[in-house]
Amino acid sequence: MNKRLIIYIAIGLIVLVAGIFILFKFNSSSPTNTVTNTPSSTGQLPAVATSSTQVNITHAPQGLTFQIGTPKGLVTVNNFYTLPPVVDEEFLILQNTDQYQINYDTETNQFYIYFSSSPSSTLRTLVEGKFTSLLGISQDDACKLNVAEGFPGNLPVGSERQDLSFCNSNGAFQTK
Repeated sequence: MNKRLIIYIAIGLIVLVAGIFILFKFNSSSPTNTVTNTPSSTGQLPAVATSSTQVNITHAPQGLTFQIGTPKGLVTVNNFYTLPPVVDEEFLILQNTDQYQINYDTETNQFYIYFSSSPSSTLRTLVEGKFTSLLGISQDDACKLNVAEGFPGNLPVGSERQDLSFCNSNGAFQTK
């Protein structure tokens, strides 16, 4: 009787260890990162959360670059998911300062550049350069992407969105 009991206990322990191993093996291979957003201390840009939000980023691209499909063709961009992600609802906040914020909407593949006030042409050019540099793309490729710019009182909504200055004919904000 003792011999059978020892065999049953040994088999039970082997099954338990194998089950724990399989559980951890499959959980660690899941490409899900959980991040917590802490609101900006300035609170002046519209996409900054007013409370802490916890979001799961699933299916984040792997590797140094990935492609974004657009009606004008595929654009290969640097993998900005590898940056320490800051998330606000469905937006990845790629860069945030007191003067501007660059966001990516993970649901619609749209980029938003928000300025805290009407930007000077110098600031706008600088931020657009940071945007193309961050993504590792040319101005031509940036014009293929769905990008909207805005500032309080002139936020990008629907057909009123502002393109990057080098993508339209005069480069000026079209005011309402």
